[in-house]
Amino acid sequence: MDQLPAYALGALEPTETEIVVRHLQSCSACRAELESYQAVTALLPYAAQIHAVPVRSRAALLSRIDAIGTQNIEQLVVLQPGPRQRHGWVRRVPRLAWAGSTLVAAVLVIFVVSSVLMQDRIQEQQAELKDSHDRESRAVDVLLNQRYTTPLTSSAAAPNAQGKLLVNLADNIAMLLVRDMPAAAGETSYVVWLRFGDEYARIGPLELQEDGRGTLIVAPPDQLNRYNTLVITLENDAGSPLPTGPEILTGSIQPQSGSSKQAMLTE
Repeated sequence: MDQLPAYALGALEPTETEIVVRHLQSCSACRAELESYQAVTALLPYAAQIHAVPVRSRAALLSRIDAIGTQNIEQLVVLQPGPRQRHGWVRRVPRLAWAGSTLVAAVLVIFVVSSVLMQDRIQEQQAELKDSHDRESRAVDVLLNQRYTTPLTSSAAAPNAQGKLLVNLADNIAMLLVRDMPAAAGETSYVVWLRFGDEYARIGPLELQEDGRGTLIVAPPDQLNRYNTLVITLENDAGSPLPTGPEILTGSIQPQSGSSKQAMLTE
């Protein structure tokens, strides 16, 4: 059903939404298809970029905090003077002053180091969120602008595994959706490849959820239509430049007879 991606994004008109809802009530295949789209759109709210607080605003806030103890009479704490000692207090003044200066210097050092570490962490989080935002934006583009869908074929290594590839050759991008994948045992992991003859291009690892589902944006190093097959293998070394493990799922990148936007995962 062509309207499922837009329905998952909440982009349909009320009348179109009602049509999709009625169709989903009687079509289990489309409900399974919709779950794959919703798994992607559920991550979109977390893709917003963090904006740093302006320096002037931070300075104003700190000034207000410092002024609380002096501007609010109710929060003032008045210390009663203790009994003055008659002997020896004069000699302790330089020592107390030196200890106070050392303490202030230590606090300043800790503050500077903490500020630097916090700033580095904020920058890392902003970079992570930007990458996440870019990935989700590309996923939305594929969902809305897909040209065709091709199914993947399972092997004897995982006979129940299912998958499909949503292809957008015009924008040189695709999205891989899999389900019922067996969990990778031990140190093994799933890796996605593009193949043309004996030539392979490594796309990257495929991470699975606990229920055996997985999603991956396929962004090739060159042109997607240069390759004819997508391959998922089970590798002992996730960083291997060439596949060495068994093939789990394979599928054509080029449109096949019967491939369309309506192609769905079977139950």
